[in-house]
Amino acid sequence: MSKSDNPPVYIATDEFLAEIRELGYHDNIDLDDLLDLLEEDPSYIEQMRATVLCIDEMNFVSRTVAQWYYNRRFPT
Repeated sequence: MSKSDNPPVYIATDEFLAEIRELGYHDNIDLDDLLDLLEEDPSYIEQMRATVLCIDEMNFVSRTVAQWYYNRRFPT
């Protein structure tokens, strides 16, 4: 990944999410708990993938404009 001021973004594999749900974390996991989990079993880090955060212009328009644009590109 290229060097920048922004920290990398990581996504978890489905297997990792299933395992932390078994531990009782359904909506989120605190950073301290995640670090403890990784400290107990470092192999969990292999189940996390670095990714690129991508933001497109549709995030900056109103819902009405986004729906109009989507309907023009993909008519039903």
